[in-house]
Amino acid sequence: WAKPLLAPYKIPQGLTVVDELPRNALGKVVKREVVRVVGEMADAKRPSPPRSPSPGTGEGEV
Repeated sequence: WAKPLLAPYKIPQGLTVVDELPRNALGKVVKREVVRVVGEMADAKRPSPPRSPSPGTGEGEV
């Protein structure tokens, strides 16, 4: 609903929902841990690159 109101660089590319944010002893959010955890979650969702045919198998040969 906010897309028409925001500049293109302010529009999020995605949204990650977590149960709990990592906090330090004072209760502040530990941002570097958030970045690490969200990065791991994104890596797990990213599909693996397609495999290229092995040489000598006849695949892709003309």
